[in-house]
Amino acid sequence: MTILDSYVVSALGTPIYVVRPEVARPAPGVVILHEAWGLTEEVKSLARSAAACGFVTAAPDLLAGYSRVRAVRDAARGHGPSFHRISKVADWLGTDGGADPARTAAIGLSMGATMALRLATRGHFKVVAAYYGFTPPDEDLARCCPVVASYGDKDWLVGYQGVRLKKILDEHGIPNDVKSYPDAGHSFLADAPSGPVAGMMTQFLGIGPSAEAGEDAWSRTTEFLSRHL
Repeated sequence: MTILDSYVVSALGTPIYVVRPEVARPAPGVVILHEAWGLTEEVKSLARSAAACGFVTAAPDLLAGYSRVRAVRDAARGHGPSFHRISKVADWLGTDGGADPARTAAIGLSMGATMALRLATRGHFKVVAAYYGFTPPDEDLARCCPVVASYGDKDWLVGYQGVRLKKILDEHGIPNDVKSYPDAGHSFLADAPSGPVAGMMTQFLGIGPSAEAGEDAWSRTTEFLSRHL
């Protein structure tokens, strides 16, 4: 599918990388929520891949004017300025962004996945895709929207969360596709930045790309979103 254009807007005080496919309007929309590393080139590449599948895609920079520590804290608490930003970006996508407001989804990575799963329980999105994120409390997941989620068994941080997530979603009859990859760790879809700190985190958390897991997980994600949007 042809990508019509990509550009950066500053809406609601948040820089947003936007990619629009050449499809009839209004098209389904996707908000991509990045890892704690920020709006990297890998995340922008994912936005272009989502647009190539027919989704009007917006990837906000949640760290713009905001510290990484505070954003991670927001994700852990389930509330804070980061969540207000995401809600406003989703609203913007369904108006000025050109997406169908009744057909929007969130794709989250790590910190962003934790946020996306929180929002999945609050009616902000029709469907959510989560990559290696922490899950909300059981009682919140009971009112979750459809979820497609991907985890790595070698992920020391959140690898175990996939089993719990699927168990609760199945118990409540919520449509889902949750899969764990035996040979993948954390951040298997998008590379982590290089450097001494990132290197230590890579060694401790099992961070690293996995082409096979990443390809399969992304295919499952886009198929699930297409079906539910």
